[in-house]
Amino acid sequence: MLPLLKNRAPYNQVINMASFWIMSSAMAFMTFTLTFAGVVQTHLQRVLGEGFMDVQDQIAIFYWMRFGPASSSSSVRSSSSTRCSSRREEVIERSQAAPAE
Repeated sequence: MLPLLKNRAPYNQVINMASFWIMSSAMAFMTFTLTFAGVVQTHLQRVLGEGFMDVQDQIAIFYWMRFGPASSSSSVRSSSSTRCSSRREEVIERSQAAPAE
């Protein structure tokens, strides 16, 4: 109905193929990104024993990545990596300060 309202041809194979591949690639990229974020989150929480909110700060880059390369700016990446490195240092210091069981 919409092509008739805009006086366009009802079917354009080139546009249909382009939209299919753009949508399929975007969904695959989001799937892989969030799957990897889940793997990293599980490792950080269960293996390293970090808290939920600390882990969320560390994997925030994956949440930004699902919006695509245009939305993740360098300032977000630099602040996220700074927070991650400081959190890692805190975890290392805590593990070294804790007595071995």
